[in-house]
Amino acid sequence: MNNLRAIFAGTPEFALPSLQSLVESDVEVVAVLTQPDRPKGRGRKLTAPPVKLFCEDQGIRVLQTHRITDELIDELVSLAPDVMVVVAFGLMLPVELLQLPKYGCINVHASLLPKWRGAAPIARAIEAGDNKSGVTIMHMDVGLDTGPMLSQVECAIQMDDTTETLQQKLAVLGAHELLNTLNSLPLKLKESTPQTDSLASYAAKLTVAESIIDWKLSADEIVRKVRAFNPWPIARTYYQGMGIRIWSAQVSTHTGIATPGKVIECTSRGVIVGAGHNAVNILCLQRDGKKRMRVQEFLSGFPISLGSTFGYGPKVG
Repeated sequence: MNNLRAIFAGTPEFALPSLQSLVESDVEVVAVLTQPDRPKGRGRKLTAPPVKLFCEDQGIRVLQTHRITDELIDELVSLAPDVMVVVAFGLMLPVELLQLPKYGCINVHASLLPKWRGAAPIARAIEAGDNKSGVTIMHMDVGLDTGPMLSQVECAIQMDDTTETLQQKLAVLGAHELLNTLNSLPLKLKESTPQTDSLASYAAKLTVAESIIDWKLSADEIVRKVRAFNPWPIARTYYQGMGIRIWSAQVSTHTGIATPGKVIECTSRGVIVGAGHNAVNILCLQRDGKKRMRVQEFLSGFPISLGSTFGYGPKVG
């Protein structure tokens, strides 16, 4: 469908391929909503979100907000949008905004709805051991990712996928499917499919607290957590009072019974640590305050002893 007037709402890097695809299409992007600049990094320097930086480069009007106000809605009404495209915006939209555009609000959601509604669908799919993910284009309603589905496309989850790598794949996939949907939007809306609520699952936001590894879990569960929590908040453990982030790991081929958290082997090929079932081979680590390193470089500056223990807090080790 050509010549749509669209408002785009998105904030992180995941939203960029969808926004770029709209800008390069026949859709007229009349304004972009994004969240405010936030402190970032060690210096806590105020940093603009990726969507804002893209818009500044393209000369697109940007409206930054941390909440939807009546004044903002009035401003959007004046733009007379046909549709609003929402991709990882990070704010719930009130019914007044959902009903504002001629064709309503269209969301690009990174899961095969109704599975993994919520804030962290990519990470939760990896953590749960799903063998596939995907993108759903949805017509938004007042619920949390509950609206009728306009289109859906699958993507296999590879054994080495992290949240970062799978996010990159789904961002591109979502951008392509978004344009396909907009090109026949009235028909897609007419033929939309309601979600089956009984099949729904919730993808809660990740927290730093749950990033601490419980070595009593199976090796497979631990490795999935390492992949799911990369690039944030990064799975972590403690060794001799030192916090250590684990960026990369795999299930070890070690056979035999191992004590959870106990170091079984320590070579340039990896640090093998016992788990509740099988063992984990740690490949890339990072001490607090240091850069991340492959295991060979890490061990040259910070030896780890055979028989020592990884644990839950600074007193463990």
